[in-house]
Formats: sequence, structure tokens, C-alpha cells
Amino acid sequence: MTDRTLTTRSKVALPKPELDLLISDLRKNGFQTIGPLLQDESIIYSKIDGLKDLPRGILTEQNPASYRLFQTDKNRYFDFIPGSQSWKQFLFPPRHTLFRAIKDGKWQFKEDDEPTPHFALIGVRACELAAIHVQDKVFIREDFSDPLYRQRRARLFILAVNCLDPDATCFCVSMGTGPRLAAGFDLCITELDDVFLVEVGSELGRTHLAARAYDLPSAFIQNTAKQALERAAESISRKMDTNDLPRLLTEQLEADRWTEVGKRCLSCANCTLVCPTDAIFPEYNFQHKFYHFKNKGGIPYMRGGRRNDPAVSTLDKLKFTRISMLTDPALDAGRHEFRIRTLLGRNLPAEQLPIKVAGDTLSLGEGAFIPPVREIYPIRIGSMSIGALSPHMWEGLAMGITYLNEVEGLPVVMCSGEGGMPPSILKSRYMKYFILQIASGYFGWDEIIRALPDMIEDPCAIEIKYGQGAKPGDGGLLQAYKVLGLIAKIRGVPQFVDLASPPTHQTKYSIEEAVAKMITSMSMAWGFRVPVYPKISGTKTARAVLNNLARNPYAAALCIDGEDGGTGAAYNVSMDKMGHPIASNIRDCYLDLVKQGKQNELPLIAAGGVGKGGNLAANAAALIMLGASAVDIGKYIMQTAAGCFGDEYNRCNVCNLGRCPRGITTQDPKLYRRLDPDKVAERVVEVFKAADVELKKIFAPLGRSTELPIGMSDALGVGDKDIADRLQISYVC
Repeated sequence: MTDRTLTTRSKVALPKPELDLLISDLRKNGFQTIGPLLQDESIIYSKIDGLKDLPRGILTEQNPASYRLFQTDKNRYFDFIPGSQSWKQFLFPPRHTLFRAIKDGKWQFKEDDEPTPHFALIGVRACELAAIHVQDKVFIREDFSDPLYRQRRARLFILAVNCLDPDATCFCVSMGTGPRLAAGFDLCITELDDVFLVEVGSELGRTHLAARAYDLPSAFIQNTAKQALERAAESISRKMDTNDLPRLLTEQLEADRWTEVGKRCLSCANCTLVCPTDAIFPEYNFQHKFYHFKNKGGIPYMRGGRRNDPAVSTLDKLKFTRISMLTDPALDAGRHEFRIRTLLGRNLPAEQLPIKVAGDTLSLGEGAFIPPVREIYPIRIGSMSIGALSPHMWEGLAMGITYLNEVEGLPVVMCSGEGGMPPSILKSRYMKYFILQIASGYFGWDEIIRALPDMIEDPCAIEIKYGQGAKPGDGGLLQAYKVLGLIAKIRGVPQFVDLASPPTHQTKYSIEEAVAKMITSMSMAWGFRVPVYPKISGTKTARAVLNNLARNPYAAALCIDGEDGGTGAAYNVSMDKMGHPIASNIRDCYLDLVKQGKQNELPLIAAGGVGKGGNLAANAAALIMLGASAVDIGKYIMQTAAGCFGDEYNRCNVCNLGRCPRGITTQDPKLYRRLDPDKVAERVVEVFKAADVELKKIFAPLGRSTELPIGMSDALGVGDKDIADRLQISYVC
């Protein structure tokens, strides 16, 4: 066929390789070719270079709240149904520079002179083209015309696709918008197994198609395409009755349906991620009526997350002001070798080591006890149980720390939280990367004790939980709807029952007795090979606990959890109004150890709000310089590794309901399958590798590379006089 015989509404048979050349021609003519691209197990619209970028052989299955992709061996590129993205982002972008302000003596305003892009949209469906026509009615009217939209629309090339494989959620037939395209395109293709049937819709389309090698379509090709379109239309059973629709909607503004939807809303703003038109965005309402509804039935408000206080934390106000410039020069963070490690366990001074010197040999004295010590990375993943976290989240964290230890050489450890450990890990060589936590409910410890004879590795340490920063004075709580089969088995309890831990360890007369006896008992259980230490909530009495530990030869450390720590479930009043800030608590305890001469002997571990403002390495370094030997993170790793929505404006924070929209704190398979444990593990590795680089950048100017600057408070400064006086650090302004 020659160019002269090709007209608007002509239909031709185009070999599939020719479409690749057509896309190439569009790019050569200045078009940015945008089409469907397979990314992160979803179909998105992005820049493509040719057929190789299209999702070949991909089928979709859509149902309410479900979208799945399947790989087939078919030689088709457009069998899928579009996902959550729309073409609107290219026609009416959410962000666009209107002008620039330049100050050169006086302010000058310059309009944006970026050229309007020419987009070629590849694979537009009938329903999507109908949506673009609705946008045209809104943005290009006689009384108003949006210049940005109008210019982009005028420069648009549309290569549309007839839909042959609609899904169960499609209803375009009843709307008169599909599956076949009638007009509004430059070229429209119907994809068959070996060829495209192409219809010309405009002069622009005719011009670009004319340069390609095409043939007249045979009657067989045309009939095959026609029958495929008829089958597609017949398969669409869902219908939308559009008769008198505006009036019906107006009359239903106060319908009970909206109240029902409102009751299900979690305030998570997950809808912003799936809205195809970018019409939804979260905005904090300072005039909300939450307090009117939160205590209905006389039941205090409970939630998950951390303290609702968006103010800048004390840790984020601290600066590193000691820069070595003369006698002890700063180091090169990129070239010097750094030993960013810390010790978990009681580190006896040389004069107290039970060692005998006989000539050139050293030997232990009879009955000698040397406390067990582990060398670990100074940032740990704090206690979050399998139960509070979903199986996929917990598995992702576990895989991440294992990779960090065995591949990256970073000895990062993770605390199990209250609730035991999966049997597969208890009896594996990976147990050495975990800290077992025992709390007042003792959940999971029957299984742990039974597994002791079969353990091939000792745990990194044992943490005895006496308190939690997010809810001081309260025990743990795992609601019944999280206690499903796996969790019930690990914890040794029946399914579907609330698991509440008492506020204290009920078997002991006093905290002092509990600390002493439980540390000894846990040490004996592992033959005194494993460090054992308590974890308490931030409190004014932390120094009293510390002084008891300092006299106990088996106490390995003290972990203090500040008021900004997170939790899976607690009363709001506990989270927002109780607790003690971690910075001053750690500082007071460290200075007490200095007075006793034990600052290098008994490690302090700081937790609660580390990384709250996104500054993980800076917060960790600041706490180390205030006296901590290590820090714990929890909420931070949930946000960075899994995209937790919760924030200090009470967004989401439904960890306690088992309905986490990200699949992080739920035992519902429909929800936690949204979370890919491999992706979580990958992000965990990235977070710690980045933190390691940043810690080196912080420590290098101090001239420190071999040991952590624990207690090196002369390196800290703050622009708040009250904070400076309280922490006994420099006031800088």
C-alpha cells in the first residue's frame, strides 16, 4: 500500500516489529514516548523506548481491593488492564514551576520558560480516553481555559488500544466508553497474536504510520479483531445506571453510606497512593472533632505509634561542635578505617580480671568468672515481637540483619520483643544475631526453654523487660485478633484471646529482688555464656536501678526506653503524658557511672525517639556522646523499611487494631501480603549502610576512628541554654 491510499479511518495490518520503529520515529520527531512499564509488580506509566519496555505476556486479575499480575508465554503487549495510575500526570502535572524569583539588589520575577513537552501516549484504553475528554471539558472551556493543560493537550499524540481482555471490575459498556474506541485518537490498534490491526484517527497519525511497512488487512484479520471485541463487550457484566445520576447523588449527601465509610476510615491516607486522579491528599485539621468521639462508651482511647508531639526533639537540637583542626587533626571519612563497634556486656577493668601471670603465660584463677561480652554494632533494632509485627515484617527485619552480619560485616542485632521466637530460628545458627526478651507475661518462654538443649548457637543476649517508654507502668498487650495460629503456637497460648502482661514480674517481692534473681536465673540457664540485662522505661528512678546493677557482677548493661518510644497498643494518656525524655536520663546515669569509676564497665543503651525526625545517625551519635554505648530503633525502621504511615499528628496509629494498611502490624494475610519481606530486608540493609557512612562523617572531624566517643560531651553543643545546662554541654549561639 502506498501513502496516497492511506486516509483517516483507514485500517491496516502492521507487523509487530514495525510498532517498535513507529515508537522510535515518534522519539526522533521530538515526542517523549510514555507507555505501560512493569515496575515493582505493578503496571505504571513511564518513559519507554520501544517494545522491549512494554509488559509482554502480562495478564492482570482485578477484584475489589485486589490487583494481581500474571506472566504468560503469549506474544502480546497490551493484554493487561491498567492499574492505579492515570495519564493525567502528564497533561496536568501536580507540580509545575510558574515563575522564579531572583534577588539581585531587588526582587525580579521571571516566568518559567521551559518548553512545553510533546508527549506520545502509548496504550491508552477507551475508558482512559473518555476520562481525558472529561478533563477537556473542565480545563478547556469557552469561559475558561487552563494554559498549561491546553498547551500539553495540543502537543499530544495518542496511540490507543482496543481492550480485548476486560476484568471483573470493568463496566465501560454501560457507560458507552468501551471496550472499543470510536474517536479521539491519532492511531488505534487492536492486538492479535502476530499482528496489529491499526486504525488511523487523525492526519498526524496518518503521517507517522505512512513511513512504516504495512499491508491491507485480510478479511480473516478484520473478522478476528471484530469477534474479539464482541466477546470482550459480552464478558463485561457490571453495569452503571447513569440515568438521572446527578440528582440521585445530590439527594444522597446525608446517606448512611457515608457514615459507614467514615467508621471504617483509619486516617492512614493510604487512599492517596491508589487514587488514579491525585484528587486525594492528607491535610491535618487543627479543628478536628476527634476529642468529641474518642471516649465513647466510657472506654479511654487506645492506639499504637508513639507520642503525639510534632515539636523538634532535644536530640535533633544537638550539634557536633568540636572539630579537630590542629594537634589532633580531623580524619578523612572516606579513606581512614573506622571501628564503629560497641560492647554489649560487663567489661571488667584490667585490674579486676581474674588472670594470673606466670612467666610468659596467662591463666585464669580458680573459680574465676569473666562476664560474657559481645561486640555489636552501636545501632540495634529494638524489641518488636512477632505478633505485634506481621510475619512478613518480622521476617524482613530478620533477613536484613542476617545479611548485614554475614555479607556486609556489620554486626547488627535485633531484639525479639515479648512473645518468643520462631522455632526455626531458635535452633539455627542465626540465633546469635538475636536478643531474646523475657517480659512479665513470659509468653513463648516454655518453647524457648524446651529448645535449649537443641540450640546450636547462644543468643546475643537476654533482655529482661521491666518497662517500656511508650507506656510506663503498663504491661504489654496483644489483642485477640492478632493471636492467630502462628502467634498462638509461638507463644504457647490458645487462639483468639487477649494476651495481657502484668505491669511487673509478679513472682518477685520487689523490683530489686526481681532484677537480681532473674539476671542470675537467665545467666545460669545459658551457663553464664550470655549477657543478661534489664530494660526499663525512662524515669526519675533510673539512677537507683543503675546503682543496683553496678553492684551486681552478672548485670551486663542497662537499657532505658525514653518517652518517645513506640508501641503496638497503649492508652493515649500513657503515650502522650507519661515517661521521661531519654537525653537527660542517659546523661544522668552516665555521670553517675563516672562518679563510681564504672563508665567503661557497664554499658548504657538508649531508646525512644531515635531517628524521630529522620536523623538516625546524628541522634545515635549524640546519645553516644551523652554516655550511651548503643541505641535502639523501632518506629524509625518501620517507617524507612516498610513505609509506616504513623506520625506525631495521630495519622493512622492503628497498630492496635490489626488493620494496618501497610501490612506491618497485622496478622491478617490479606493485609500483610501487601508487604514484601525481601523488600523490607533490602531497605534494612540500605538504612544501616547509610547510617554507617554518616557515623563516620560525624566521628571523623573529632579525630576518632578506633573507638566510639562514648561520653565525649565536649563535642556537643546546643542553642538552648536550658538544655545546655541540664545536659552539662556547651551552649552555642
